[in-house]
Amino acid sequence: MDYFEHYKRVNDLSEHGRKSHWGPFERTLGRFLPENRNANIVDIGCGAGVLLEWLLSKGYTQVRGYDCDAGQVSFCQSLKLPVEQADDSAEQLGQCRNVDLVVIKDVLEHMGKEDVARLLVAARQALAPGGRIYISVPNAAASYATYWLYNDPTHMRSYSANVLSLELAIAGFRVKHVGDDDTTAFSSPFGIIRLMLRSFFRFWRRLEAIGEYGAEGLRLPLGLNLVVVAECDVA
Repeated sequence: MDYFEHYKRVNDLSEHGRKSHWGPFERTLGRFLPENRNANIVDIGCGAGVLLEWLLSKGYTQVRGYDCDAGQVSFCQSLKLPVEQADDSAEQLGQCRNVDLVVIKDVLEHMGKEDVARLLVAARQALAPGGRIYISVPNAAASYATYWLYNDPTHMRSYSANVLSLELAIAGFRVKHVGDDDTTAFSSPFGIIRLMLRSFFRFWRRLEAIGEYGAEGLRLPLGLNLVVVAECDVA
């Protein structure tokens, strides 16, 4: 079984399943999108193209994605999405210029440290002045960080905010936002119960973080995924 066959088995890739992600995207990535609908946006490791579909539905016209998995790329192309296969993301991104937003979501955890460094430098070179990079990775501070790290055999590591911020700074970025991509669903009684349970246990974890780290514990992202948004350090 190749990776895409596994991916299809654990993800709902029907139209309804893909669109179910649009609401969470709006609440997490939406506020960081360029206002200009003709902005140049690149999605590295685009997978099944769910994020690209969402961007196109919002009227963004200059979007494209790259992925190394042939099955994912074939699926995207069957949906007429602007996706190409790229075995080396850093090399592919290095050929891009004047990009307004680079999205690297659920990708870096699959890469070694040197490859991550190459990719971040390529992103810095590809971005237009004032351009942004949006990164989402497994959060080392999450309650289930160990499970989240090892629930995929291709995961190599999870991240703390300090480590990811340092790697971005080395690549020439200025960090503008650190948080998580937790979203809340009120669409069902079960969703409300999950919210109540999560809020209860997060409250005690926040107290624990404050006890361990003082005031820094108030700012520690506790969600499953860590999100960092950064801008070019030099125009």
